[in-house]
Amino acid sequence: MDTRLPIIYQAKITRYAGELIPPHGSGASNKCRGLEQEYYTCISNYGFDVGKDKCAAEKMNYQECRVQIKAKKRRIAMDSERHKQGKEVLPDGPAHLHATPFY
Repeated sequence: MDTRLPIIYQAKITRYAGELIPPHGSGASNKCRGLEQEYYTCISNYGFDVGKDKCAAEKMNYQECRVQIKAKKRRIAMDSERHKQGKEVLPDGPAHLHATPFY
């Protein structure tokens, strides 16, 4: 027996909840909210079983925004290249730590 709500009810709950309920998984973070909404909209449109395959790109974008693995790898590569060239390593700061194309 499937215990999930139909898509219509999921959409109504999402619409009426608005900002009262924080987004799934990310707490009150505004940075990834758009990507998160795209992912959950895709999942609710296709259903969970089919959506796992159809919404893989949205899920990867959302996870990258939250975890920032690619940004950290870019930062490590930039620092090692600057070290090879004998230049000073860039200071840590918000502009360098959170440099992702998802803003």
